[in-house]
Amino acid sequence: MGDFVQCRRTAEIVRLDKLFVHTFKQERRLFAWVSALERKEEKDMVLDLPLMRFTGARFVVGLPSIDLPKLYVVPLAGNAGRQGNGEVDLLLVEWSIQYL
Repeated sequence: MGDFVQCRRTAEIVRLDKLFVHTFKQERRLFAWVSALERKEEKDMVLDLPLMRFTGARFVVGLPSIDLPKLYVVPLAGNAGRQGNGEVDLLLVEWSIQYL
């Protein structure tokens, strides 16, 4: 839990919060409870990477709606990442991390 993935249904980046199994007509299916993120207008001044924030929207998606590539979303530490309402900005790392 806590990983960030792309949601095919809405084309949003979401955080996986919980997984649960639902049984319907003797068939079990796996679903995920997710929290949506949105891109902010500004980018990080040093790394020139997009900043993200949680929208407050939470919804359920089925496994076919989750895209496979792993996304790297990093919370910004310190006061630079804090918004006025106490939320922390998140940094979407779009680089290939194989070289880091």
